[in-house]
Amino acid sequence: MALFDSPQHNNMPPEVTFPEQAALDVTPPLGSTPPRILAQEAATGRRGAAWRLLQLVMANEPLAIEAVSSLEDDRLAQNLLEYIALGTWAGKHFVAPPTLRSPYTRTRLRTLFVPPSGIDPVRGERVLHAAL
Repeated sequence: MALFDSPQHNNMPPEVTFPEQAALDVTPPLGSTPPRILAQEAATGRRGAAWRLLQLVMANEPLAIEAVSSLEDDRLAQNLLEYIALGTWAGKHFVAPPTLRSPYTRTRLRTLFVPPSGIDPVRGERVLHAAL
């Protein structure tokens, strides 16, 4: 039997899958996580999710902007403010690609705190007051 035999040449029927393969089939491929999930993960402090979410916001992806503005978790707004002011995310160093380190990016992200395009004004004010 050759190393690269097709399933018809070995004793396993082709429809048999292993549990590990089934788990891989359910996991979404890299880069296809919905913005809503990225926003929730970024609120918990996950920098990879924040990195991808911010890239989508900068690309004017409507679902990403909606995910940021509609998430009912103050932590996302706090982390976003921390990134704008300090360049960190959830108290940890945040290495972002050059496109997210520009002055334009910081200005664009600041607009998420300005009504009506971003975070709820009451929540934004609460987060800004807490940061002061």
